[in-house]
Amino acid sequence: MKKTALILLSPFIASLLFPPLVKVARGKTVTLQYCLEKATREHPLILKEKEKIAEAESYLEEARSSRFFPELKLQLFSGPVPDATGSFLEQDQVQLSLSEKLEKLGPFLKTNLEGIQPLYTFGGIRSLIKAAEAGVEARSHQETQQKAEMSEQIIKLYLGYQLAHEVFEVQIDLRKKLEEIQEKIEEWLAAGSSHATQIDQLRLKVFMALLDKEILASEKGITLSRMAFLELCQENNVEIVTQPLSEEIISLPGP
Repeated sequence: MKKTALILLSPFIASLLFPPLVKVARGKTVTLQYCLEKATREHPLILKEKEKIAEAESYLEEARSSRFFPELKLQLFSGPVPDATGSFLEQDQVQLSLSEKLEKLGPFLKTNLEGIQPLYTFGGIRSLIKAAEAGVEARSHQETQQKAEMSEQIIKLYLGYQLAHEVFEVQIDLRKKLEEIQEKIEEWLAAGSSHATQIDQLRLKVFMALLDKEILASEKGITLSRMAFLELCQENNVEIVTQPLSEEIISLPGP
């Protein structure tokens, strides 16, 4: 009778043949709270919002200073013009050819400087200041909203990473239990016991193969969630510290 065997790779052997996609530096760790604080302080999206706030504040300072400082306007005009002939009382009747007109062209330069000191603008400056203040408030609100959205995304990725780890540990424990059952079935079959049959052994191997597939999927999920989490935290090649969640841990950073 020809027998067929189903060859399975244990997670340990599979990890040796297929090493993890990301190598982790031993000793350097990050926590959820650390990533929340760093991301809401140094992430490029947050820095961009801070630049917009600084720009709005500069407009506000400019609006406030317009009450005391004059508004200066400098205009410069230049271009080629022909030589002036005759006078404003007598028109020059001399007809010049095109080449002669081009020879008589010369530079023209005019500078105009205007200064306006506001004394009473009928509420114009006050309205300008209120609009600038509203712009600063809107930009600050946008920054706060951006921080809240980023913090929510980081917490979701952390929870996904932690859940994937817990599922992976349960799968590994189940794999160990199945290996013990497999050894027991092999002992019964070798002893000719009626407690198990070869069909039971094959069914167990099929189930273990399906479990190994799920274990590899869990390892992939851990790697992807880890990479996404550290990408928002602006970190790389570090270990994530998993810890029981509490209100203090998942509290959102302030503005």
